[in-house]
Amino acid sequence: MSGWLSRRFHWDSLRKQMLLSSLGLILVGLIGRSLPVNGQGTAAPGSPITVTRLIVTYGTYTSRIRCCLLTDKERIVVRDRATWESVWTRNPPSTFVLGEDGKFKSTFPPLPEIDFAKETLIVVSMGQQPTSGYSITVEGAKEFADRIEIEVQSVSPNRNQCSLLTMSTTPIDVVRLPRTDKTVVFHETEVVKDCK
Repeated sequence: MSGWLSRRFHWDSLRKQMLLSSLGLILVGLIGRSLPVNGQGTAAPGSPITVTRLIVTYGTYTSRIRCCLLTDKERIVVRDRATWESVWTRNPPSTFVLGEDGKFKSTFPPLPEIDFAKETLIVVSMGQQPTSGYSITVEGAKEFADRIEIEVQSVSPNRNQCSLLTMSTTPIDVVRLPRTDKTVVFHETEVVKDCK
């Protein structure tokens, strides 16, 4: 093989090796970027957690808590009785009973007992709203290795379409989860409800 032909053959081989090496590095980079958290090809999804609404029973009154005195937008994680008492005194759900004098009066149920060794409460409030038609709901929860994620949906009425009562409202929701000491992260969704 002549010197020129030998150098050309060597150069062609070297270019092919460089090309293959470059492709290999690109593939390793792409695969490395898509490696999952759990090592199985996809990002690790959270595990759904059972969420139960807090139901209050007081005499003949039984209901979930939907409103009352939390006038600011708040997201509260309750892990102990002292915090729960503090939230409850700011937000007792009132019920109206007919008194002996024939007039209705507002009464407040006692603090619901929660076993904080087994449960954590999540309280979400929408803040004070100018009319009826607003609501807030904990839609679900998921547990990850380092956190709990709570899905919250706030619903506002389409004020151009809906017949609304002009009254101050303070929507809230209170749910129970299994006991957790993990960081709680809230994900918010806002929905405008049409009344047609």
